[in-house]
Order: sequence, then C-alpha cells, then structure tokens
Amino acid sequence: MSIRKLYCLLAASICFLLITSCKEKKEPSSESSQQFQNSYNDISNSNKRDSIKAIEFVHLLDSIQMPSVKNAPTIDSLFEYLFNQWVANPESFANIPEEFSKATNNNKLSEHSKKAAVLYLSLSFYIQYKIEQMDSIILQISKHENELDDANKILYYRNLGLQLTLKNRTGEAVSSFQKALELVKTNPNYNSCELGNIYCNYATVYLKMNDNTKALELLKKSYSLLANNNCNANDLQTTILNTGVAYVNLHLIDSAICYYKKQLPLLTNNSFRNYTMSYVAYLNIGGAYIEEKKYDSARYYFAEAALINDKVKDENLSILLNTFSAIANAPIKDVSKEVSQIKNYVALFYKNNDLYDVQNVYEALNKIAVIKNQYKDALYYLEKLDSIKELATSAENKKMVGELELKYHTAEKDLEITKQQSQIKQSRNLTFFLIACIIILILIAILSIKTIKDRKEREAETMREHFTHQLLEGTEHERERIAGELHDNINQRLVMLKKDNFISNPLMAGRIEDLINSIRNIARNLYPVSLPHIGLQYSIEHLCEEMTTNSAMLITSEISFNETILNKSTELHLFRIVQEALNNTIKHANATEAKVTIKDYTQQHLLMINIKDNGRGFEVDTSLKSKDSFGLLSILQRCKAIKGICNIHAGNNGTIISINVPYSSHQILENINQQYV
Repeated sequence: MSIRKLYCLLAASICFLLITSCKEKKEPSSESSQQFQNSYNDISNSNKRDSIKAIEFVHLLDSIQMPSVKNAPTIDSLFEYLFNQWVANPESFANIPEEFSKATNNNKLSEHSKKAAVLYLSLSFYIQYKIEQMDSIILQISKHENELDDANKILYYRNLGLQLTLKNRTGEAVSSFQKALELVKTNPNYNSCELGNIYCNYATVYLKMNDNTKALELLKKSYSLLANNNCNANDLQTTILNTGVAYVNLHLIDSAICYYKKQLPLLTNNSFRNYTMSYVAYLNIGGAYIEEKKYDSARYYFAEAALINDKVKDENLSILLNTFSAIANAPIKDVSKEVSQIKNYVALFYKNNDLYDVQNVYEALNKIAVIKNQYKDALYYLEKLDSIKELATSAENKKMVGELELKYHTAEKDLEITKQQSQIKQSRNLTFFLIACIIILILIAILSIKTIKDRKEREAETMREHFTHQLLEGTEHERERIAGELHDNINQRLVMLKKDNFISNPLMAGRIEDLINSIRNIARNLYPVSLPHIGLQYSIEHLCEEMTTNSAMLITSEISFNETILNKSTELHLFRIVQEALNNTIKHANATEAKVTIKDYTQQHLLMINIKDNGRGFEVDTSLKSKDSFGLLSILQRCKAIKGICNIHAGNNGTIISINVPYSSHQILENINQQYV
C-alpha cells in the first residue's frame, strides 16, 4: 500500500469520527455571530413601530463584517419579517424588494443567505405579478438546485410551485409542493407556520383543477397550523379566503360565508395589505350571497369593496368587482354595458393562460343571462364553461396528479421506515466509533513505520542525486582545468615553437601547426571554452557545423530562445546533452540527417529541446540496461540535474530525444543579475 493511500484512509477514518462524535463545529467568528444574534433579538423584542424595526434590520444587515453560516437562520427570520411587512404594506415598505436585490450580491453574507435573498426577491415578483422577472430568477436558480441547502430548497420549491400553478402546469406544481412538504417534514425542527403556508399554496393547485374536496382537506390542515401557532396574520387570511372559495365551489355557501367573516377581525389597521384583504373578503362574501341569490346582501358587500377600490389599485380585483357587481345588479337594472365589458375580459385571461378566471367570466355571464331570462345565451355560456372546465381538469391531468399523490403517500411511508432504520443505525454508532478508533491506531502505527521508511529512501535518493550532481560538476571543472592547461600553456608554447621554426624549418613549423590544431580540438571537446563568451545558441550552431564538416551526416539547427532564462551551469549541461546525442547519432544511428531544435515557450515557462535523426533507431529500454549505455545515462542524469524531463523515442524512422526544462520569472531575474556581476 502506498503512503498516499494510507494518508487518504487515515483522513477518511478521522472524518468518520468527526461526523459520528461531533455535534457542532464552532465557527471562527462565533463571537461576531453571537453579537449579531443579540442585536437581532433586541430589535425583534422591542416595542418600536414596524417601519422603525424594518429600517434597523436593514442597517443590521449592512453591519455584517464577514460571512457566517451560523447567522443564516437568524437572517432567514429577518428576511421573512421584511417580506411580510412589505406584503402587508408595500407603499410604506417599497424599498424592501430593492434590499433583497442588494443582499443577493452582498459578499458579507453567506452563500445560503444570498440565495435566500434571491428566492425572496423572486417571491416579491410573484406578488407584484412580474412574471417575466420571476421566471428569469427561477430559471437561474433551477440550474443550481442541487447546490441549495434544505432551507433554501423549501423556499425554492414553494416559489416554483406558485409559478407552475400560475401557468396551469398543475402536475409539475403538485410535484414541486410535495418536494417542499417532504423536506419540511424530514426536518426534526420544522416550522409549523412554514408547513401551513405550503399546504395553503398546495391547495391552490386543486382549486384550479376544481377538485375542491382535496383543496379543502389541505386548507383545513393549513388553517389548523397557522391559527394554533400564532403565525403571520396575512398567511392566515389567505388560507381563510381559499377555504371560503372551496366551500362556495362545493355549494356549501353558509360555511363559505362563515369562513369569510372569520377574516374580518384580522384586519387590524389601514395598511395597503389590509385594504386588499378587506377588498377580497367583501368580494368573496358578496360572491357567496350571489350563490344563495341574496342579491341585496351581495350588493351591500360589493358597495363596501367599491369604497376602497381606489386604495387597492389592483386591476384583477377591479375586474372581479365589475363582474360580481354586474350579477348582483342584473335583477334590478340593465347591465348590457357591463356584459360587454365582461366579454372583453375573456381575451385578457386567455392571453395570460388563466383558465380559472376564464371559467369565472363564463359563469358570471351565464348567471346574468339566467337572471335576464336569456336562456339561449345562458346555454351558450354554460357550454363554454363546461368546455373550459374539461380543459382545465382533463382526465390525463387528473391521472397525473393522482399518480403523484400516490407516490407522495408511498414516499411518506418509506420515510417512516427510514426514520426507524436511522434510529437502529444510531444505536450502532458507539460500536463503529470504537472499531474506528482501533483501526486508526493500527493505521497510525503502519503509517509511522511507512513514513520512516519512505523518509530514509528519500534521503538516500537525495544523497544519490547530490552525489551525481557533484560528480558532474567536478568532472566539468576538471575538464575545464585540463582544457585551460592545453589551451593556455601547451598551445602557447607550441605557438612560440612554431614561430621559431617558421623560417628556418618550414616543414617542422607545419607539423607543429597540425599539432596545435589537434590540441585545440581536444581542448574544445574537453570543455567548450567559447560557451561563456558567445552563448549557448552560437555554440550549438558552431558544434552542428563542425560535426557536419567532420562526418558524412548533415546536421542543421533551429534555435530561438531568450538566453536570460538560463544560468551558466544549465547552459553547459544542455550543450553537453546536445553534444552527446549528436556523437551517439554519428557513431551508432547510421543516419544521413539530424536536426537540433530549441524553442522557448514563454507562457508555459518552458524551454523545449528536440534532437531528431533519420537513423535506424534502437530499443531504448534494452540499451539503457546495457553496459554500453553510458552516453544515454549521461543525458538522463544531466536532465535530472537541471530539473528537466527527458523522453527518448526510437523507431524505424529514426530517433527523437525531447527535453523540457522549466524555468520561472524569478530565475530569469537571478540569471540576469549573475550576468552583470
């Protein structure tokens, strides 16, 4: 087993222990998190007006110094408070959606909190009926659905369900709300108010499908949770209104009116939200009285709604008031103008793909026609109504929703089984913990032995590399010394001897000249004396020309690089590598051509050297194991000394030696400084 695998196994074991034994991991910013929590509690528990609290909460968000996951639940509560205040009174809290937008890009918030801000911004677009903006956000979030934690997933699935319901994609909406319910129920500390809201949202799908019995079942669960847990009054009012609608659709008018009137005591102030909720309450109570044909009572509540119509400024609600008022006024006056206006609403609702409101329009036109004894028109509107209902509640759609319901209930049973299995697993954790401790102790012992052994091997390898490097350096110094002696001492004496015999004994002078050239070649082979003076490029080009002259092989070069990237030692090693490779080619390859290529790849900080010939090739592995492989081994050792990577490829078409030598910007500056010292 390798040392790396042992480290991975040890890390995995430690992670297991941390997961099974640690209940909470403290954050480095726990003090800051506690201070934030205390400030939140002070604002939340104060007796200040909601508008002042909202301002202080916004300032508290701006005061965060660093992202903290520990703050996330508190910030979720803060977002929920701000959102509810905006829903209740959008005129006084008009800046809240903008604050959500700012929070989405606030890097002082954790990723969870930024995503939560995005989801609340999406929900605000839904409330404002800005469908395009909501669609855009939902689309972006859906791409990162798997990255959301459970708290944000619940909010996302609620938003998605509302969007799909709005678009009459009921099957997908059911699936989305079921996912939200499942996540809330699997959370041991789930929020009862949140669960109540999801049930209310879920019920709207069945209201759209005219499955009022199922809608009522969900709404009763919602009402029980919201009313018994002191939840937000706005959410409770929405549940009451939807319950009344379900009762009206089931023709249980008395129950509907009873529920509608439960809403009225909740209207405690004159905020925009409560004007709207009052308006809706009056419309629904009036609508219920229309079902009982108590048109006088209906007109009374519609008149109450009309008194606050200018404060609500909601086009959809105004359409409902005009439609319901026309029905209530039909028994006492001519409503032909109102009927023409109601017919125009059909095109608008079709354009918005709102089949539910199209049904309401045709139902209203049918009721007016019946009141006016226009039975032909009444039959026409009734047929239209039936066709729309059939479209909205198609058998295929109902089948899809039914299948989803069955899967959901099956999943709930599976969840119970999973919980039981989880409890059994928890009872085994202590045993696993002890076993893990024993395994870790054994692993530590093995790891310690392996680490000591590997360290000794690394030290031995380092010593071998150091010895090889020193040997190469020593050899080059000795060659340089001998070459210098030959060039500066013996050659100089021979030159003087040549001068002495140049006139008196020309034959002897010629022999001395040959001897001088031979010694000069020996000195050049021992050490490239010109290398420090003319540089690596010209030295290699001269070497190629000289070898071409002295052999039957054509040797060319293509060299282009910045010589400041190399120090003197590296240049010498590269020269020796090229020299050794070309000598091997001349001696063994039986080649006619060879080429030396050196290029500098600045972006990769890499110098690449290729030595290629068209010879007969050889078996690389076999040659390296042979006792005659000194030349190849010398190339490999020199590459290692300059931290280069050498690849040798030999085949029928010739041999290619490729060498990559890395360098850095720091190294270039160091080399330049060395050149000017």
